[in-house]
Amino acid sequence: MNIPSFVACTLFCFFATSGVDATKDSDVIKEAEKALLQDWTNRDNVILHLIDRVGFLEKSVGECDKRLKNFDNEMKEIDKDTKTISTRVVQQGIAVTRCCSGGHAPKERTLTVDVDDRITLYLDGREIKGFQHATDWRTADSVKLPSNTKVIAVKGLNEFGDPGVLASTEDGYVLTNETWKCSNKKDKGWATIGFDDSKWPPAYSVLPATRKPIAGIRNDTSWIWTKNFKYLKGDKEAYCRIKLP
Repeated sequence: MNIPSFVACTLFCFFATSGVDATKDSDVIKEAEKALLQDWTNRDNVILHLIDRVGFLEKSVGECDKRLKNFDNEMKEIDKDTKTISTRVVQQGIAVTRCCSGGHAPKERTLTVDVDDRITLYLDGREIKGFQHATDWRTADSVKLPSNTKVIAVKGLNEFGDPGVLASTEDGYVLTNETWKCSNKKDKGWATIGFDDSKWPPAYSVLPATRKPIAGIRNDTSWIWTKNFKYLKGDKEAYCRIKLP
């Protein structure tokens, strides 16, 4: 049923129940019909307007969703670029650190070292002199260890009893243990940076520092010597060295 038919039916029912004579009051009927049609037309326009607004909102939501997706993609690209930049900054920082500090933090440490019985110390092939206790194994000596030091080398001379080389820095950066290399041969240039010690054997751990502690040297280090260690009968001289990172 269309709107005019529905209006006519509605008016007929209204006048039939209200006692209005449709033949005598035609003007009234026409006015009522006109008003009713206008009312329906207005409602229809409202509905069409709402439908139009819903369509606009759906379109707007679609545009917003599209923009949000684009924004999300842009944020991912920014995050990716940020990570790339951060990686480059870290790499540049590492490069600068290695360039200026030989691969580790530019920190000057104190190296405390002792030998039972006599010590000669070298840093990058340069002999360090002036030890007050070079011939007294009961007391260690300390020297400044420059941050760019590459090789620590120690010549030890044993005169009696257990031999050993013992050393550490205050932060444990340097500790005498099996990572050192010790030989009973004084090879040419053995204390220098360029010396190839790949054929030298690892140091032999004579005993832990806790068994024979020395003031100023950490307890988590060890007395080391050559592998040819025998009480009173082993090597009298040891040439020990370590390459620093």
